[in-house]
Amino acid sequence: METINERIQFIINQHYNGNVTAFAREVGVTQGTIRDIVSGRMNSPTAKTIKKMLNVKTVNISSDWLLTGEGPIEKGLEIMMTTQHEEVLKQRVEIEILRQELAFEKKRYEDLFRANTILTFIKEQEENNKKTS
Repeated sequence: METINERIQFIINQHYNGNVTAFAREVGVTQGTIRDIVSGRMNSPTAKTIKKMLNVKTVNISSDWLLTGEGPIEKGLEIMMTTQHEEVLKQRVEIEILRQELAFEKKRYEDLFRANTILTFIKEQEENNKKTS
């Protein structure tokens, strides 16, 4: 969908089962205005009409998508995507914290192993010294 007119037709088809009259009523403009927009007789809707479309509560149209064709169609999806993105970021932070904790515990284990090895060596040396004395 390259034009705003095509995106408006898409909204009408998807959310109003192609019913231009229902969409026009919901937006608060005449049926003729919507027909002119989707037929291409009007190059693009007026700013006032666009603002009314964006204020329709039943569809919750994303302004970015309506104006540019980019991003999710509905605002709720933007919120959901943002929430999911934030959740992914939180999980990445948690993973990094766990990595750091694991690295710390690994170093601690290695230090304890070295200390144990040294103590074992010292004990063996002491026992050998006792045997030779």
